[in-house]
Amino acid sequence: MRMNDAFPSKYLKAEDLEEGDLIVKIKEAQFEEFTDQRTKRPDNKPVLYFSGEVKPLVLNKTNYKTITQLLGSDDTDDWTGRKIALYATEVESFGEVTLGIRVRLKAPAAVKTTAESESQARRDALKTKVTDEDLDDSAPPF
Repeated sequence: MRMNDAFPSKYLKAEDLEEGDLIVKIKEAQFEEFTDQRTKRPDNKPVLYFSGEVKPLVLNKTNYKTITQLLGSDDTDDWTGRKIALYATEVESFGEVTLGIRVRLKAPAAVKTTAESESQARRDALKTKVTDEDLDDSAPPF
């Protein structure tokens, strides 16, 4: 049993992104109250909620700035319905190197559906390369 299984988190953690980038569609952003572990005082932080069954992400300043740059607005209301790519990477936090979540500065590429991929494969299979031999009139037709 892994620690994440024994103690599941309500919020997205870097360990949840072990399989690579996670492309998410922003549903909404809300401010939620947390207790600062160092000062033991309440602290309001923005939390992003996503479409589908994806845990919400507590935003830090770095990720907030990246999303602002990527989506062209620092107003979270403008982010609704937009897609971003999340990934896990090593970050320095309080003098220690640990895994953290970051937002890719590049917009996620459009993902083809299975039907689109199969249709493209059929079109590619129908394309044939015509050679000089095909155009040779002296060659038998069969």
